[in-house]
Amino acid sequence: MLLLSTAGLGWLVGQPPLRSGGGGKARQWQFRLLLVLLFMSAFGAGHVPEAWRELVTSAAPFDAQMQARFAALRAAHSIGTVQVTLPPLRLRYGRVLAPLHQFSSDIEFDIDLTPGCAGTINGVMERYFEVPDVCCDAAAPPLPATQSP
Repeated sequence: MLLLSTAGLGWLVGQPPLRSGGGGKARQWQFRLLLVLLFMSAFGAGHVPEAWRELVTSAAPFDAQMQARFAALRAAHSIGTVQVTLPPLRLRYGRVLAPLHQFSSDIEFDIDLTPGCAGTINGVMERYFEVPDVCCDAAAPPLPATQSP
């Protein structure tokens, strides 16, 4: 729905302005008005409003924190560190695009590291970055920001 609403908004913005004229023009105007209302309702359907809120408030901090995490894990791998302890993601909101248990208990799959050194995402990071133990601790200090490529 988020992609459809974005595509619909782009299509509507790209439409040429209507010219006044005969009866066919009135029908065309009504059709466009119907499409505008349809796409406006798409913005309010399902999780779309929530996803837009999350995109606006959490995308940049999420990217910055993940880039810092990846830099720390690459550095740990290059010097042969056995264990890396990272802080959890600290976002304003995360439920649809980046599901996090800290914002809802009904989320089936949390994309953040599991507290401690065990967990699905921790294991994925261990295998991908070839670091034996990737741990998560809320008391860990925030990672320094890195420049995105």
